[in-house]
Amino acid sequence: MNITLLGGGGFISSAVQRRLLADGHRLTILKRHPPASSQGVRYVAGERHDPGILAALAAGRPDAVVDFLCYEGGHARELLEAFAGRIQRLVMISTGSVYWCTGAWQNPVGENQYDREDTLRIPATPLTPGSIEYDYGTGKRAAEDVLARAHARGDFTAVRLRFPVVGGPGDPTGRYAGYVQRVAAGGPLLLPDGGFNSFCHLYVEDAAAAVAAAVTTPGACGGYNVASSEMISVRDLVHQVAGCLGRPEPEVVSPPRAWLLERGYGDLFAPFSATRDQVLAIGRARRELAFQPTPYAQWLAHVVAAGQGHSSQPREELEAVALFRRTSGGALAYLDAEEV
Repeated sequence: MNITLLGGGGFISSAVQRRLLADGHRLTILKRHPPASSQGVRYVAGERHDPGILAALAAGRPDAVVDFLCYEGGHARELLEAFAGRIQRLVMISTGSVYWCTGAWQNPVGENQYDREDTLRIPATPLTPGSIEYDYGTGKRAAEDVLARAHARGDFTAVRLRFPVVGGPGDPTGRYAGYVQRVAAGGPLLLPDGGFNSFCHLYVEDAAAAVAAAVTTPGACGGYNVASSEMISVRDLVHQVAGCLGRPEPEVVSPPRAWLLERGYGDLFAPFSATRDQVLAIGRARRELAFQPTPYAQWLAHVVAAGQGHSSQPREELEAVALFRRTSGGALAYLDAEEV
């Protein structure tokens, strides 16, 4: 197939590029600064918002378009203007935040919860309008809704892949690497409320496989949750990282989230912490896209191996631990799982 990628060179899009090329597809990639070597890819220099850029890409008559850069309803309407009636399929990279931003969900969250009336009372949500997660989720919802209507009209087949946090070696956010470095350092780890909130993440290579399936699977359409099958917690993550490193599990110091917020720390030292469990059901992707996620422990081991040899802990985290111990009267500031 002749496939156009809107966005290239990022963590997820690079994995998708590798997968699609390995599967024998021809790629055109919109990229701000194309590399000197094309490696069999046709690059178009530019940005998504450049006047006429999407129309120019549509003139190349791709069979399918994968959009990594569609963040709001206006972006989706630009896709319609350029590609409606000119392509077979459009795949939008969406997010689990389309559920979390509503403040109303039941775990594990299936795709049928997207349109439930009690999930649509935005902004009746514990998230703050204007916060990053709220704006990200509501923007993606608006984009999804535009594409769903386009699909219903027959403009093109629209597939929306809802990813949680995506991890793997080379993740530029450093969130997983930060846990590896802190566990390797051996000091106490600060986890809000014990670190027991549950979630599911996604291996970057599995994300690429899901995109490839969404592009090529006959009959694929609508929204799909795509994630690892395991439900884990931040506490589980720390335990597994320690096991991969062959180190004892570190002491966990667990101030209440409110204590951290009052002092300006927030989730600074504990990426993936949340006030509620956030777990995606992936049965539809398994059935319709033949999605088979890599076991979490297996891909986490790759992440840890890539980050070995580096150990560090933020000075601010150690200061926060010391402050909490002082203000809590010297009481133990962590909980074991069996005590919860």
